[in-house]
Amino acid sequence: MKLFSLLIMFGTIVQANDLRYFAEHDKREIKSEIIDSEHQLRLISSLPENWQESDKRPAFVFIHGGGWVAGEPENFIPQMRYFASRGAVCFSVNYRLLKPKNYRWNKKLSDEENKINEQKKLQEFIAGPSLTELISDCEKAMLHIRKNASSYGIDPKRLIVIGDSAGGHLASCMATIVKAEARANTLVDCNGITDVTYDPWINNIKPCNDQLAKAKQVSPVFNIPTQPIPALILHGDQDFIVVEKMAREFHNALYSKGYSSEFKLYKGARHAFIVYNYSATLEEMTQCLLDIDAFAVKHNFLSGQATLAMPDYSVADQKIILQAAELKTGQEFKYAKDFPGQFTLSLKIKPEKKFNGSLLQLSGNFGLNHKVHNNGHDLSSRRFRQRNKGFKLIAEQWNDYQLAVSNDKVVITLNGQTTEYEKNLPLGFISNTLIIGKGLKAEVKDLKLYNYPF
Repeated sequence: MKLFSLLIMFGTIVQANDLRYFAEHDKREIKSEIIDSEHQLRLISSLPENWQESDKRPAFVFIHGGGWVAGEPENFIPQMRYFASRGAVCFSVNYRLLKPKNYRWNKKLSDEENKINEQKKLQEFIAGPSLTELISDCEKAMLHIRKNASSYGIDPKRLIVIGDSAGGHLASCMATIVKAEARANTLVDCNGITDVTYDPWINNIKPCNDQLAKAKQVSPVFNIPTQPIPALILHGDQDFIVVEKMAREFHNALYSKGYSSEFKLYKGARHAFIVYNYSATLEEMTQCLLDIDAFAVKHNFLSGQATLAMPDYSVADQKIILQAAELKTGQEFKYAKDFPGQFTLSLKIKPEKKFNGSLLQLSGNFGLNHKVHNNGHDLSSRRFRQRNKGFKLIAEQWNDYQLAVSNDKVVITLNGQTTEYEKNLPLGFISNTLIIGKGLKAEVKDLKLYNYPF
């Protein structure tokens, strides 16, 4: 795992790792406990170094998303481990889930059979938990944490609740709707559903005489108490699941009630940008956590500098870092840390008459895959994809291939013809494993990998 930087804090050198370290390598224990045996509600937790029961540390309480019908507290383990490394005691809440009511018609069944199945689905939804009960589950977790503050080594007056999407709704409820003794001291809402009267969210209200009134009862935007707390509202301008307008309305409503509310819009970010290995680039997730860290420092939940590193693709010395005159298709190359996020790769390739496979692959969650076939190519990674039928390797002949990746663009040169693609968002391709010609019927030679684009 690449170590990006060293920070000096209180005379001690502290390692600054990227988010992958906390997601994939951090060995910090995650504890689990049942706080409600009737509904099997779990609470998971992560402790900081040198924790003692007598401490008065801040508590970070995460609430997962998933449209109220999916998700689990483990979704936030990377974030928990990071903020635990910053000195907080971290929790993630489990709550009951709604029963999905949407039914997809089966073409193999008759209309009558589909109608029966659709009605069964609706009855399961009606018989299952309601949004009010989900709020109650999270409220129970908040009360449990505060009641047991002395055992957890936390300050019961320093609970910051953080939620995403449906979890953003529930986190915002923990700052608004719930009774005062369960209420959070600070809120971070990431693309939360804070107004359930919006379509389609109102459809999650069970059938009743006044569905709109019921939706307002479980909407944080309509239930803001008079005791202001700090709030951070984060949203992506490419979020087409929870609209930006809702986030702005919630921020404005908080601000009008005297809350110290801040709003930040991430350019290019989609829905659930805080969730690891979902829709966001490593850079987007990192920026979100750095903003939460700075907000927590501002309001005395944390102190000192953040120890989460933004991916750094700069190089000190421009050079060839990998070279192979002869190689086999499917051959794998490992690098001690990571291959550089910006690079130039060149090789010669002679495909068979019919071919379809991966010319090169930087494996992993944040890597890159360049597939080629007789009719064109498909270059893809997280949040980046380009397909082009005009880009064609010539079968049964040697082709000169070059791929150059920089901060803002990807340039492919094939037999002297160049195709350029803009990235339009912060995105590096990061991996410590390079695979050449996986599944591809071809000969390959003269591989060179430079640690800079040209």
